[in-house]
Amino acid sequence: MRERLPQVAVVELSGDPSGHVAALDRARLFWRQTLTAADARRAESYAALRAAEATKPQAATLDEHLAGLAMRGLFRSALAGDVERLAQMQARTNQFNLTTRRYDAADIAALMARADAAVFVFALRDRFADHGVVSSLVVKQDGATMTVDDWLMSCRVFSRTAEQFVVTKLVEEARRRGASRIVGLYAPTARNGVVADLYERLGFRSAGEGVFELPLAHVDASRLTHFIADQAPPAGGS
Repeated sequence: MRERLPQVAVVELSGDPSGHVAALDRARLFWRQTLTAADARRAESYAALRAAEATKPQAATLDEHLAGLAMRGLFRSALAGDVERLAQMQARTNQFNLTTRRYDAADIAALMARADAAVFVFALRDRFADHGVVSSLVVKQDGATMTVDDWLMSCRVFSRTAEQFVVTKLVEEARRRGASRIVGLYAPTARNGVVADLYERLGFRSAGEGVFELPLAHVDASRLTHFIADQAPPAGGS
């Protein structure tokens, strides 16, 4: 391994197997390098999700349940303070991950600085908690075409119509930037089958294997969603 892939860290695990765990710990290969505000709030967020789930039997319909959560969504361009959180999501998110690019912090910062690309984030808060940034998109623009190069979302916001809200805001952003169509990409993996039909559910049409397009000429930007657009700045560290 050292000879063929010198960039890979190798831990010697010879001798008594009872000492292997200690050897791995000493190597510090699995120690978290940074702690984001999202990490600090994770326990609160999951407790809020359980509280929200507990209210579901009290609602007559799913729409009524979602409306009762008083969800507010913030869609905005990524900031420098978001980079570590976004890199963390890139490494961890597998189910709602359309292309699994696995951008690291340096990649994300570079994309943010490009004139032909943009990184967007979506933050969520409801009547139970501020969940911070739970989704991100990387888009690249070539003339009138905006391509969603990468889109991922935390499993914490599944089944909340967050994806409809995000696309609504992306359509607004694409029009503002002079695009006339949005192209979405999907690369199947063993774990992201849950989003295999995502673009088609959002009104995109197939344009080839793994490619979907949404002409903006007649798109209704007021898609069904239970989110209120939030204009307030995100909580610190989102």
